[in-house]
Amino acid sequence: NGRAVPVSQAFTLTVNQAPAITSNATATLRVGVPGTFTFTTTGFPAATLALAGALPTGVTFTADSDGTGMLSGAPDAGTAGTYPLTVTASNGVGVTATQNFVITVQDGPIITSAAAATFVVGQQGTFSVTTGSSTPAVTNLTSTGTLPAGVTFVYQGNGTATLAGTPGAGSGGTYPLVLAVTNGVDTSTQNFTLTVQQAPAFTSAAATTLVQGVPGSFVVTSTGFPASTVSLTGTLPTGVTFTPHGNGSALLAGTPLVGGSFSLTLQASNGVGAPVTQAFTLTVNASPAITSPASTSFTTNVAGAFAVTTSAYPLASISLTGALPSGVTFVNNGNGTATLAGTPAAGTGGTYAVTLSASNGIGSPAIQAFTLTVRQAPAITSAASASFNEI
Repeated sequence: NGRAVPVSQAFTLTVNQAPAITSNATATLRVGVPGTFTFTTTGFPAATLALAGALPTGVTFTADSDGTGMLSGAPDAGTAGTYPLTVTASNGVGVTATQNFVITVQDGPIITSAAAATFVVGQQGTFSVTTGSSTPAVTNLTSTGTLPAGVTFVYQGNGTATLAGTPGAGSGGTYPLVLAVTNGVDTSTQNFTLTVQQAPAFTSAAATTLVQGVPGSFVVTSTGFPASTVSLTGTLPTGVTFTPHGNGSALLAGTPLVGGSFSLTLQASNGVGAPVTQAFTLTVNASPAITSPASTSFTTNVAGAFAVTTSAYPLASISLTGALPSGVTFVNNGNGTATLAGTPAAGTGGTYAVTLSASNGIGSPAIQAFTLTVRQAPAITSAASASFNEI
């Protein structure tokens, strides 16, 4: 004021401002995933934030002195849903600011049903695929991979799906699938195995033929899932064995030492339905052999008989070539034997060399050099008298 030195004063003008909440009114978190949300405000002095309402477990609220606040944490399992809260900001100026705030906790969808199912060929089967709680709700369930004929996968529109149908013939086996569930926000998958059981059935022939003395084999095969165990009952020819392989097949093999027809029974079982049986015939063909002696004796004017015998399968037919004495005949009996029989006529004494042949279409005919001896009682054939002259 012109008197002495001017004086000065540091002066502060404070403009108070009522608080306002400027951050969004919603926040989204995910179950099990750490997340944060920051509340912001305007106003002077800096507002103090407060939050009323229940928070999902695993999430906390912290108010800072600068007019901000923080939601942070990983929501615990099972906390999916919406959480209505009230946020207030106050700084002593005017009316407290209030905001209706909603936390949405999303939970990714998961498949809660078992990861495997078993159906049976020819029988209706059903399996329900289920999912856990999801926020937002499940929107689709799908399956990728090959399904057996007769089985379908259908989404029911309510967070479940149905695997159902009657597996077709021959569809036994395992079917690896991948199931996927989505809620439009997230997708999760499950490796799933559909097992289709199938009762056993024989696919190999019901008969086979081996040859005596010749190595041979026959493979018994069957279908079914799981693979069946094949067994055999009945008597096998010496030299032949039966070996199950444990994979639905077995081996009949060896060098048969005898010929004939062998009636056997095969059985296949895999625990699905009743065991299946097959009447099986093993035929062992044998080339012919003549088993009777190579000679015999008859007597003139006396009835005689001799049986020619053979071993063979099928039975051999026997024939004779060469001259027989008068009164003696050769007959093939059609059962693997033949008969040499008759009464040799007077004067037919002697030896008769003939050839026997036995054949049955297996290998070469059997040949035997055969001798028929016809014995004849002695008789004096010279005159009953003689004359001599004295010298």
